[in-house]
Amino acid sequence: MTARLGVLVACISLALPAAAQSSLLPRFSGSTAPGFTLWSLSDPVPQADGSVTGVSQLSVPLSVRAALGRWTFDAGAAFASSRAEFEDAGGETRTLTLSGLTDVRLRARVPVAGEGVVLTAGVNVPTGATKLSADETAVLQLTGAPALRMPVPALGVGFGATLGVVAARQAGRWAIAVGASVEERTEYTPIEIALAGGTQSTSIDPGLATHLTLGADRTVGSHRLALLVVGDVYGKDALTDGGDDEASVKYTLGPSVTGLARLDLALSGWRDAAASVSVRQRSAFKDGDGAKVDGSNGLYFEANLTGVRGAPYSRGIVYGVDALWHSGIDATDAMVGAAAAIGGVTLGLDLPLSNSALRITARVQGGSMDTGTKKFSATGVTLTAALGGR
Repeated sequence: MTARLGVLVACISLALPAAAQSSLLPRFSGSTAPGFTLWSLSDPVPQADGSVTGVSQLSVPLSVRAALGRWTFDAGAAFASSRAEFEDAGGETRTLTLSGLTDVRLRARVPVAGEGVVLTAGVNVPTGATKLSADETAVLQLTGAPALRMPVPALGVGFGATLGVVAARQAGRWAIAVGASVEERTEYTPIEIALAGGTQSTSIDPGLATHLTLGADRTVGSHRLALLVVGDVYGKDALTDGGDDEASVKYTLGPSVTGLARLDLALSGWRDAAASVSVRQRSAFKDGDGAKVDGSNGLYFEANLTGVRGAPYSRGIVYGVDALWHSGIDATDAMVGAAAAIGGVTLGLDLPLSNSALRITARVQGGSMDTGTKKFSATGVTLTAALGGR
């Protein structure tokens, strides 16, 4: 969600003073953030493919950006290798894996109509796997659990395209932006698979999704405040399990509303500091007959405070604290729908280099989770080395 706020704020900045800022944008820049995340569960947690005891992921994301005249282009992809440890009733353990490239996401932005409007277009190139085996789907439903916040929750989502527009204007001290986009989805998410009962080789025939966005940005003293509200409305999807019968389940995801606030802090001795809070309400989805499915709605709350202490262009120390609370989704006992209350602490180094910057961080998390059939505690560690250059 923070990434979506960043995109909207970038569009506000591009739309309002685009002519002045275009010369300041680097022609090319890139970043990568290889990381390893490991979660351990206090007790084996029953799932469709056995009782899971832990899950881990090695991820290597890569993004590049190019500014060509008035146009800004972005591309991103990642490699991920995920492992899940399961234990059967006899105490025997087995390891399931899911590895490969993600889809390549391409996006372009250009200011139009007197610099006050930004046109955006995106394409999802289907380079990642979408048809998964039962074992791979079992791993996907773990890496896609919102409470675990894995860097790569899914590999392929199939071909997709998005077209949108953001209109921005100055209103006193506020920069206001209103955006709308239509998305031709081929995406299935781990939550969708769990709600629709998919367990085998899975594919989806999705409907359109419409996204409406309202954002605002202003200075507050020496600080900067950004606000964002996003509404998502989905068309009817059909999820198909592979097999001899090719059974199909039709459903419609319920509308969702997300609110996010971010305050960038200008603090003495800190070259970067920010606090953010987000709340998302996912309403109940409907089955093929149009009836709402009880227990398929959920509420998600997350907050974090991060900063880098140190002078500009010198070595800095990274600090961070975060917390989340998820209500859970009662319609499934899969980990992807688990209720959770988890907190985390981050510590690291920020090392400016000649034409780039290296940030090395370690994040420790812990808390409680509840699938509806099992309550347990979970502890996680994430190690990341992020490198950005221009």
